[in-house]
Amino acid sequence: MTEGNFLYGNQEFRLLFHPSKRKILVSEKSQNRIKQLEIDIIAKKRGYFKEQVVPNILTIYYIPSWRCNLACTYCFEKDFIFTGEGKDTCLVWMEELKNHLQEHTFLGINLIFFGGEPTLYLDACEKFYFSLKDIASRLPISCSVVTNAYHLTEHFFSFCERLPVSNLQITLDPGEQVHDETRVTKNGQGTFFTIASNIQKILEKKLPLTIRTNVNHETIAYLPDFYDYLMCLTKGYFFSWSIAPIMGSGNEIFLNSSVAATKRVVENLLAKIDEKRVSLVPWNCACDFFGESNLVFSPDGKIYNCVNVCKTGIHEEQLAKMCRGKNMISEKCRDCFWHPLCEGGCNYLNYEQNASFTTPVCVASFFEGTVRTVLEWKIRNQLVQCTGNLKIFEIEL
Repeated sequence: MTEGNFLYGNQEFRLLFHPSKRKILVSEKSQNRIKQLEIDIIAKKRGYFKEQVVPNILTIYYIPSWRCNLACTYCFEKDFIFTGEGKDTCLVWMEELKNHLQEHTFLGINLIFFGGEPTLYLDACEKFYFSLKDIASRLPISCSVVTNAYHLTEHFFSFCERLPVSNLQITLDPGEQVHDETRVTKNGQGTFFTIASNIQKILEKKLPLTIRTNVNHETIAYLPDFYDYLMCLTKGYFFSWSIAPIMGSGNEIFLNSSVAATKRVVENLLAKIDEKRVSLVPWNCACDFFGESNLVFSPDGKIYNCVNVCKTGIHEEQLAKMCRGKNMISEKCRDCFWHPLCEGGCNYLNYEQNASFTTPVCVASFFEGTVRTVLEWKIRNQLVQCTGNLKIFEIEL
């Protein structure tokens, strides 16, 4: 947990960042320290900050294959070298995982089906889930699917019921033209209306949904109008909405964009938001590597601690340097207001783009234009919890 001051109007607020729980807690500025806020909110995950406590949730990424039925122009996984069918190493994995669960204490498991496109490999996903359930029968398991939602069959929906699946993350970029220029099939055909139609099917079946919208410094301007479209598309159903900058592979990520212009767009968007219909989830880029509480089961048959290190050329000694070497964060990053959310960003992305673990791919301008604007909006509209003279609320990230 770290703190920072936040000035809004004539009021000063204290921000307490909990990156491992993906929350910001905001309170009115007070001379008295909040003493852990006297609320049981202390993260029990191993994170970068000083609290080194026992992790409580084991996050597992299961990747049956890196193959995909789309050919997105900004694909985040296109550089992964292993593109063949995943090896059937489920039994070997379960033995290793069983030992891992005996060596560490967890209160639950968050299983994420990832890819590639996991819906192409539902039988493998289901086999992994039930094998995991057999060896972790005492732990609650929540399942999520990160899918492009281009090819959803009745087999998929029955799969969601059998497990059951507690969240689906689907990407729909801001508007038909933008989406169909970037998220295309192998033969270059647009996918917008097919995915939009499948989103409606998902909501009609009352499956929890997160819509992710990827934007760059130009397409972010379309968000307010795109919100109107989403309201019509979702027909009264509730959903979460995550807005993220396009990163990696040399893409612009708001490095040269105007914070004021981004702020105006977000303010226009927030003026429309109906929180009874949509939960707006600010984006963050902190490293998801938490040692023994984060495992990736890769199609190459190996187990990693981070999705990115499945890439070619990353060896175990580099992994330790990349993901545990947070002491290498530059002084510029340490002095940045947004450091608790970013932690210097993804070390692999830093190395990939800048050939240096300590030269970050900076997203501070994106945070300034988006997260700060959301903070101000939350302060104006949702300062609801009172503890003595303190007013406290949480912001999910």
